[in-house]
Amino acid sequence: MTTGMDDDALATTHAAPGTRRLTGIIALLVAIALAIGLAGAWPAATPLTPPPPPPAGFPIDYWDWGVNRTLSTAERQALDLLGGSEIFSLCGMIQPWRDEWLWEPQGRPSAPIPGRRQHLVVRIDSAIAKQMDPAIAARLIPLVVDGWTRNRTAATIGIQIDCDVPTRRIGAYAEVLRSLRAALPEGTHLSVTMLLDWAYSRDLPLLMETVDAVVPQFYNAYLPIDLSGQTPLVGGNDLERVVKKMEAIGRPYRIGLATYEQCSIYDSSGTLVRPAIPLSPEQVLNAGGIVERGLRGEENVLIVRMPKATKIGNHQLNAGQVLAFACNTPTGLSKRFADLRRLAPRHCAGVVLFRLPGNEVTHSLSLAQIAAAATANVRPAKVIARLEPLGNQHHALIVSNQGDEDFLDFTNPARVLIQVPGAEITAHRLPDFGSISAREVTSNNGQREALDLYIGLLRAGEVLTIEDLLISTPDGRTPRIDGVVQQGGQSRPLGR
Repeated sequence: MTTGMDDDALATTHAAPGTRRLTGIIALLVAIALAIGLAGAWPAATPLTPPPPPPAGFPIDYWDWGVNRTLSTAERQALDLLGGSEIFSLCGMIQPWRDEWLWEPQGRPSAPIPGRRQHLVVRIDSAIAKQMDPAIAARLIPLVVDGWTRNRTAATIGIQIDCDVPTRRIGAYAEVLRSLRAALPEGTHLSVTMLLDWAYSRDLPLLMETVDAVVPQFYNAYLPIDLSGQTPLVGGNDLERVVKKMEAIGRPYRIGLATYEQCSIYDSSGTLVRPAIPLSPEQVLNAGGIVERGLRGEENVLIVRMPKATKIGNHQLNAGQVLAFACNTPTGLSKRFADLRRLAPRHCAGVVLFRLPGNEVTHSLSLAQIAAAATANVRPAKVIARLEPLGNQHHALIVSNQGDEDFLDFTNPARVLIQVPGAEITAHRLPDFGSISAREVTSNNGQREALDLYIGLLRAGEVLTIEDLLISTPDGRTPRIDGVVQQGGQSRPLGR
């Protein structure tokens, strides 16, 4: 067939699709080049907005010992504010039983916090720690790896060994950890908790070379509380000494700080009977304990004496014994954060707090209190009260602490006074908790014209409600109600 076209025209008209696409791309590039020439420059790409820096200056994560309840929305927001992204979840403990070493499941590792990378924590009993030696690796490591493997989830990225090895044995501990790393899947993050005494050991650099990170714990559950309140459980001098040692070694580490309340029992002469008792001041006061003194500062210390023998849960307390409670405060924790910022450590990866608050008997600082410490915006304790009408002359008295610090003062307790001149106030049930007590005040004519409430201990965010207060007048008219809250020499009107 004759087309009337020469060979060159025919070749162009029937070019392959790939050739036509190439021609189009070249034309597009020419057009873009012309546009750039007219505009003068290539438009700059919009930079990505970096996440805000953690308010404390470093990320803050938590150890989760597995007795916490589901976090509320406000608690989750406070946790996210801290800038951390990981959780250290207890999963089990290895302890001796007769001639064997057994794995005991602990915590709840299968329930990590959504969106957080998880390190599973394996505790080693102190009886095993005391005999730490490379010779026990073949016996110990399979138990550790098998327990960790059974409990790992899709969120698990590492393992942390919690083992209080004597300082003289940390060189041997390093060899055991080297064998453990070889037994773990490649890429598993390996870390260990650290006693502060290890900072004096020449073998500490060897240990730190063996793992990805160490976490010196600036607390000790077995350290007796100083009854004078002069020796803090966590001090800035300890922090500076250990941080300088860690920085000199130049390997990654985190700082472990306590946020829970410790309790120790002493006899009447002041001799330690037993440390680390899982009891709260509220339990002991409700059982008849008498407050001898309270000390407020970077730590709150409360000294309580038992006037008679009593049993609280599984703990038998003898007459004359003294219980000492101590807890870090948001103000104290904020100062430790400031100490760490001042030291400006290059190799510190952040802070880990013990522990995530939950349903334990032992009190821990709330996530809201930790957030206040991290932002260095700690509000002092502030007791407020309001009277809520319920109808038919019935009311509810609602008392709360709207500060970030716990209110603690048994020498000058907070007072809520409600007066109803010419009327009568009747409470069907009044609190008598040891830390909080109330009484009706009777006038000369026999009428109960006032209610007096005294508060020695009220936790930050805690709410106390006295329900069903009947305020009545003889003729049924609306009563006059005067109310005041007295705290620390200041008075505030009762809210309504």
